Amino acid sequence: MRNKNSFMSKLAVLSVSLVLTSAGSINGALPLIESGLKISNTEMELLSTAPALSVVIFVLLSAVLADHIGIKKTIALGLLLVGVAGGAPMLLQDYSVILASRFLLGAGFGLINSLAVSIINVLFDSEPNTKATLQGFRGSAENVGNATLTIIAGVLFAMNWHMSFAIYLIAFPILVLFWIFAPEVNTEPKTGESAETESQFNLSPTVWIMAIFALLLVMMFTALSVRFSSMAVAIKGENYNA
Repeated sequence: MRNKNSFMSKLAVLSVSLVLTSAGSINGALPLIESGLKISNTEMELLSTAPALSVVIFVLLSAVLADHIGIKKTIALGLLLVGVAGGAPMLLQDYSVILASRFLLGAGFGLINSLAVSIINVLFDSEPNTKATLQGFRGSAENVGNATLTIIAGVLFAMNWHMSFAIYLIAFPILVLFWIFAPEVNTEPKTGESAETESQFNLSPTVWIMAIFALLLVMMFTALSVRFSSMAVAIKGENYNA
């Protein structure tokens, strides 16, 4: 078993989060996609938001799958889906097929989403300081990854809108890094853990209120992100790189 405290092991675990929030990183290309595919504004925006639906579904399925094949293999499968489905529109011209690939992209994100947190919690359960530090870095990795991939998508957009989807190919080197250096994860419950886990599901009303607030916040940011490119192009002209 690899040393979980080595720099490369920690980097491998954290690198997974770099792609987690990148579903909207291609939003700047949406107006050109609309004109290129000759689709409606609603259909265009659906390309950006479709991954969110499959994320919800596959977040729920990821725990079941992880119980059967393990956390590491489930995350690896999610990264593979992100790379293949995310990069597929580079070669596609049909709207329905591109929409299906975006749905599969969300499925990949869903398989990774909760497990990116869980793998840190399981590996460093006996080291609370390290666990807290890595969870902080993991959250930062999401924002850094989103910002970086959005910038790269904008640069690639200068070639054509298809190339914007090349940002998801980063999932392949992350997959290699993760598979080689991430330790295997033992998910067998410890003695007395079942009762403790059961008690954790008794959530207080405050938690539910915070969850609803978080949901509204994400919805607002998603709406702003999807509409911004269309507004920018309407003001600056159709060739403007939003």
